Amino acid sequence: MNYFKTIVTILSLLGIPTIYASKKVNTLLPQNYNSQILLNSTLGNSELNDDLELTNNINDFLCENCKNNGSPTALHAVRMAHQISECSPWSFVVSISFLDSLMRQEEKLKQEGYYTFVHGQRWNCQLYESWYRKLWETASERQLSNFIFAHINKPITSLTEEESLRKEIITEGNREGSCNDPEDQRRQHMLFMNAGLYYNSNYTWSNSAHYVLTNGNVNEHINFTLKNIFDHFELGHLYTKYQTELEQISQEHAALSRHGNLLLVAIPEHQIKDCVTCVKPYGYKKTTFIDGIGETDDIKIIMDTLRTEPQKIKDFDSIEFILAMTADRYGARNPDSGIKFFEFNTVAQDKWTAYKTKENALFERIKSDILVEKQNTFKK
Repeated sequence: MNYFKTIVTILSLLGIPTIYASKKVNTLLPQNYNSQILLNSTLGNSELNDDLELTNNINDFLCENCKNNGSPTALHAVRMAHQISECSPWSFVVSISFLDSLMRQEEKLKQEGYYTFVHGQRWNCQLYESWYRKLWETASERQLSNFIFAHINKPITSLTEEESLRKEIITEGNREGSCNDPEDQRRQHMLFMNAGLYYNSNYTWSNSAHYVLTNGNVNEHINFTLKNIFDHFELGHLYTKYQTELEQISQEHAALSRHGNLLLVAIPEHQIKDCVTCVKPYGYKKTTFIDGIGETDDIKIIMDTLRTEPQKIKDFDSIEFILAMTADRYGARNPDSGIKFFEFNTVAQDKWTAYKTKENALFERIKSDILVEKQNTFKK
């Protein structure tokens, strides 16, 4: 599906000047939502009208098109466009290439048999997750594909305890009064997620788009550094050796974006019940009312309804989910769980490529030192 045209149409419904909606421009859209609707966008009036027939039923047309082609973000955004604009206009201030890439990946993953969710996080989390993965791959002598160690500052207990914790999370949700408690193990092993980028448009603290735009986290207790990661792998001495360069790369990373990082989480359809549950704000377990079914906490039924007939779910915009971040068989900190992670940001591609080239070059030098130390240890 051509999501670029869908995005332009959604923006038009919101009254955002679509002249900014260019594939070639990776910049933020202006926050002036009182502007005249400009349909003479970079696509041109004739192409847009011929392909999409902008009439009074355009909303229904796009909803059906998005539903059939698989992007939860597109389907939800079209249905809720006017509410999103009225309640929280910040929700649409992201780059066009960001939206297009996200929607295409959601569609692809649906076709491959995955349910998808999104999680907005602070920009510095991307740096920490990247370096944790690099050091983990070196220590484990294996390469990971489409996997990120989120919540990396949570210690792994025994796998038996991790399994027990995962089951508690799925069956009970968060404990009352422990929403942001940095000492509560159950809460700190939860990743809050939305079914699409703009879900929970009325509640900024539960909306992934908000955290990307504000570069924020609901949990302000997060206090992590690159040194912590090196110490975790017993490589503190190498952090000291490369400290100046690591601090420099951290500063360059911070300067790349004033916005956050978005994680797209893909869960195999057959194991969704093992690691995800539906919750209300603060992570408290909830049931969901679906017309024709009644109250249910069956996550698969809820997800399938969101995909096909979301209007059957009461207050479907406010629905929220948590992922169990444990290291056992079905937990999202196990790279063999089958769960996949993808990243999206608003950094211009040329700047991102230049940064990653520099970061990877520094890591290769550190990796060389690690391998030499391993070899010397083996000889002893």
